Formats: sequence, C-alpha cells, structure tokens
Amino acid sequence: MQFGFYPNPFKQATRMAATMTLMAGLSLILLGILIILMPQLIAYFIAGLLMVAGISVVGYALRLFVMSGFGSGDSGQNAARRNVRIRIEDRDDNSL
Repeated sequence: MQFGFYPNPFKQATRMAATMTLMAGLSLILLGILIILMPQLIAYFIAGLLMVAGISVVGYALRLFVMSGFGSGDSGQNAARRNVRIRIEDRDDNSL
C-alpha cells in the first residue's frame, strides 16, 4: 500500500515540476487544436483576456496613485517631511 508521502523534498519538487510541464504541454496542444477548428472564437477569447488584463492593470495603477498621495492636495515641498526633524549636533573637527 502506497500513501503518496514523499520524504525527499527534491523528489517531490521534481514530480510537481513534471506534472506542471505535462499540464502546460497538454494545454498548448488543446489550444492548437481549438485554433485550427474555431479561429474566430479563439480570437474573441484572447481579446477578452487582454481587456480583462488591461482593466486589472489600470486598477492597480489607480491604487498606486492613490497610495502615493496623488490626490491628497498637499503639493508643497515639505508635504512628505511633515513629521521629520533633523537634529545637527555641534562637534569639534578634531574629535574624529
């Protein structure tokens, strides 16, 4: 009786990589067959994926603008240095 427990992590990683490679290869073969059989349907599918990816990228860009303070209204030079205090101690030049 085999339980599928792999004590060797390298063997488990190799097995997982082989499984993922097999799935990717089978997916590419299926995509090739679908392109041969229905090229217009695949074009619509890919266009839809590109539009979803574009909307996602725009969403992330808007999040970055908001998080960076793009719309905060604080456009002064000291806007980012509100809570920063610079302390300069007087030292003798010969102390080093």
